[in-house]
Amino acid sequence: MDVIECAAISFSDAEVIQGDGEDGPSSKEIGVPELSPVAEELNDLLGRISSLCTLIEKLGKDFIVENGQYDLTGNMDESVSHELQRYAATVEVFDNTSDISVTNMKTISDGTLFYLVHMQGMMKPLFPNLHTLCLTQTTTSRFPHLVLFTSPSLARVELSDNDQTSNLPVVLFLQRQRRYHSVTEMILHRIRLSSGAFKTISTLHQLKHLELRDVSGSSDASDLKRLFDIPHLSYLDLGIQSMEYTPTFQPSKAAFSAARKEDRRVHESLETFIFEGDLTALLDLRDNIVSARLKTLAIRLPGIADFHRRTTINVVETVLKKKPGFIKMQEHQVINTKTVTNPLWVLLTDIVSYLSGSLQSLALLLHDRAIHGASAKGIYYDLYRLRALTSLHLKGFPLPKEFTWTPSRYYWRRSEPPWPKIRYLRFELGLGSSSGGSFYDPNLPFEVLDYVAKSYPNIEFFEGPVGLPTFPMLHDDNLEEGIHHYDLDAFKSIKINPSLTTLSIGTYNSKSRCEVDIRVAEYLTLYLQQMFPNLQKVIPHPLYEGKFWNRVEALLQMHRKIREMNQTPSQ
Repeated sequence: MDVIECAAISFSDAEVIQGDGEDGPSSKEIGVPELSPVAEELNDLLGRISSLCTLIEKLGKDFIVENGQYDLTGNMDESVSHELQRYAATVEVFDNTSDISVTNMKTISDGTLFYLVHMQGMMKPLFPNLHTLCLTQTTTSRFPHLVLFTSPSLARVELSDNDQTSNLPVVLFLQRQRRYHSVTEMILHRIRLSSGAFKTISTLHQLKHLELRDVSGSSDASDLKRLFDIPHLSYLDLGIQSMEYTPTFQPSKAAFSAARKEDRRVHESLETFIFEGDLTALLDLRDNIVSARLKTLAIRLPGIADFHRRTTINVVETVLKKKPGFIKMQEHQVINTKTVTNPLWVLLTDIVSYLSGSLQSLALLLHDRAIHGASAKGIYYDLYRLRALTSLHLKGFPLPKEFTWTPSRYYWRRSEPPWPKIRYLRFELGLGSSSGGSFYDPNLPFEVLDYVAKSYPNIEFFEGPVGLPTFPMLHDDNLEEGIHHYDLDAFKSIKINPSLTTLSIGTYNSKSRCEVDIRVAEYLTLYLQQMFPNLQKVIPHPLYEGKFWNRVEALLQMHRKIREMNQTPSQ
């Protein structure tokens, strides 16, 4: 049976494949099921649709289109035509991005694709129950007739343009599709968008999920703000790092208050906001992104050189010149202009003040160390107020000594632990300060793991730069005498935490500890297993004592296998 030549077809019984990304939550994609009990039926269906494509290739001028209808009965037996259309009615996904379609789309002629798409664009479409459209335009596979894929049954659209010489007619397609009020999820990747495109997207009032990934073109605040007018939008991902953006940030207290009232009325549906691009655009949108229902916020900003050149100079100077003090939302506390050294701090202060009791997931990812000094200290103070967080991911932030997680520190003695509901806590490796200094500490003390075990009963994942333990946990004299002379007294006071399953760990600037032989790794493995009995994996960072922590991971897996063998009943 021939494999389909027109596109990858998925059906109602297709599997949903879930893949875990390296940096966090898993993503979903729809694909064709592998060989299974339904393989014969699937191959039969693909073969029949392939036969339809073969037929279309032979039609040529005999392809009859009248009054928005196509006619095949003059070229084939009527029963066969009905049978093919009956099978075509089961097609729910048209996808040229899967492995099957990428191979076979190379062999389909432009004429065949033209006829196929036109059949879909008729009053009685070839695929009447088409639910998902996934198209990737390349130099060898183009879709100039995208507009003909509009369908009243279409609910999910994913378009990607890898051919920079020919733009997909996205706006025309969306303008025609919006009359059906059917699309609830849309993903545009590497698509060039104009101001008209943003306006058209904002009219898709049924949209609940919108992702604009690495889009290009030019825009300003008014274009982006249109997206927040979509009434039912709950998920918005803006990747505008490749877009030319014209900032309009004006720090006016009156404008801020007026916009805040409007936000509470219009943007109650937004639950997830993800942003990648210049901070100036984010500052323009700060009045829009806070919503009473916002649960997830992820921000990725450019590197430190670009950050300070384009943001600190252009934005902070504007703040200082036009406003002698900056008003904190709700609390109405004035931040002295001398301490406003980073606009991200200003932004987070506003967000935290409004979302301190509702935000559940926060990711702040900076390509370089763009946060330092008083800004870092102030941001940490604000972050500690997010009491509902279950997930926190920081990159590009220093680890201030004032907040290093040692139980003897004054801050921890007098305060409850921040983020009491945390399950996923990540101080991304790569943040350590190689220059040291009075404010930065490149490593969290090893005791932080003890603090995590005691303070976070629900934590499942922890990542951070952790220093190796010092006295009395390990005695150098004992280490010289052999592996049987560990100081095991520390094990007696270990707080057991059964929830943590994964440690992503590294150590900066270790000069001597990791040079000690495998005995240190053995000790730490035993210690970690005692503290986290359900620990399944230690993920080392290759650049930060990766060899040493790889030893710990290897020992952990060996101990787990031995434990499993001991628990297996003998035959």
